[in-house]
Amino acid sequence: VGWLLPHKDKKVVFEALAMQKQKGKFMPLVCVGPNSAQLLPDFDGWISPYAQEIRQVIANSKLEFNKDYFVLGYLSDRQMSALHKLASIC
Repeated sequence: VGWLLPHKDKKVVFEALAMQKQKGKFMPLVCVGPNSAQLLPDFDGWISPYAQEIRQVIANSKLEFNKDYFVLGYLSDRQMSALHKLASIC
């Protein structure tokens, strides 16, 4: 949840997701935030250098969009509340 910024270290979350996938564990990741669209495979706008790093982890790890990770973009507080209620920890 939130912006894709280096100090939030979301890249390490994708690296951990890739490690779990290599071990045969399926844990889909949901990305929510104002600039998370930069992680969409067909995004054609400006991509920040940090989002590029995350995209490289995704490509190198063969993580699949809409299977291993989902991108929802910006959500309202009400939508976030509903998402949290639906979330589970594997």
